[in-house]
Amino acid sequence: MRSRRKFLKSGILASIVPYLGFKSSRHLANKIQQFTSNNTQDLFLLNKDRHFFNTASLGASPHQVVNAYQEWTQKLESISETGHQNVKTCRNATADFLGCLSDEIAITRNTTEGINIVAQGLQLEEGDEIILSTHEHVGGAVPWMNVAKEKNLQLKLVDLDLSGKDNLIVLKNAVSPRTKVISLSHVTCTTGMVLPVKELSSWCRERNIITCIDGAQAIGMIDVNLGDLQPDFYATSGHKWLYGPKGTGFLYINKNSIDMLTPTFAGAYTTDEYNLNELNYSYLKIASREEYGTRNTPIIMSLKSAIDFHTEQGKEIIIEHGFSLARLFKSLLIDIPEVEILSPMDEAFSSAIITFRSPIKGYKEIQQELMKQHKCRVRGIYENELNAIRVSCAYYNTEDQIRYLAAAIKEILS
Repeated sequence: MRSRRKFLKSGILASIVPYLGFKSSRHLANKIQQFTSNNTQDLFLLNKDRHFFNTASLGASPHQVVNAYQEWTQKLESISETGHQNVKTCRNATADFLGCLSDEIAITRNTTEGINIVAQGLQLEEGDEIILSTHEHVGGAVPWMNVAKEKNLQLKLVDLDLSGKDNLIVLKNAVSPRTKVISLSHVTCTTGMVLPVKELSSWCRERNIITCIDGAQAIGMIDVNLGDLQPDFYATSGHKWLYGPKGTGFLYINKNSIDMLTPTFAGAYTTDEYNLNELNYSYLKIASREEYGTRNTPIIMSLKSAIDFHTEQGKEIIIEHGFSLARLFKSLLIDIPEVEILSPMDEAFSSAIITFRSPIKGYKEIQQELMKQHKCRVRGIYENELNAIRVSCAYYNTEDQIRYLAAAIKEILS
């Protein structure tokens, strides 16, 4: 076991340069120096008397996002206007950030709302089959369970390969002649495993199978280019790895897929032509038609501020920081005999989320002791009966915090 751990540890450390895309180890050292010399924690409101490793549930917002909300609220309340005309700037910024068209972006309140829009809007018929993985978040699963119950659809659950290597094959093999939709996470909320969205979307498109992707754990944590991935639908939240305000999200509707959806809710801003006297209307052919009615412009503009934050800090730098911390944490966990790492070890399927478990103690006990004794906030993973602990490595986390957490885990399990 010890030799295997040593082998894994050396592999993790050796792979850091090509994985992060650096041209040389010297370039990598310069980047690491930049991470450690700049105190990114000062950019956020987080209390420094506790260690926060739960970004996969709720990301902390930087000062500029909070300030943007306050400033826009004061600005619009002082003139009692909605400011709706400003919302398009958020859509434009989102489209630039995600590599797609602004007409393909609808601003929502969270990932769950986006998936519900898709699940309720598709014209599915009795007996149609929807494929989900057993690693889906409740917000990504229940919308499909709900519509399946309403329309007498068939749900099929697929167990994923935790190494990440065979998941494309696993998903392809699950497809039947009745399969109409595959809905799954880009990055799983359970183990942080990256799934082959691009390859799956292309394969499904050739077979007229609809793809709906839960991107809650992807946007802001890994590089996402929707113009390249080309799923039919992609839903995400602003309040996790984007460090945006709570109650915000996006729904990407591929320009070639919008006719698949019939809006479940309609109102102001959803119609192209509207005449009440003639009882005539038609829907817009752009994603923003899902933004029916008056919305909270200040919170939307602070979401744009969160995107600006990533752009100003450097999207690549934020991603590299999280991944370098995750790799460090894995290397430290390997030295703890009582720990089993559930997250993929292969760099191609890894993320800034690391999930582990121990045969000595259950997740509730470990989570409680980490918080009570060491002020470390992690998240227990009960999903899929994994009985594990999830650790998120975010932009405001530091190497010292990661080493402190690993030492605390070792103490708890000793």
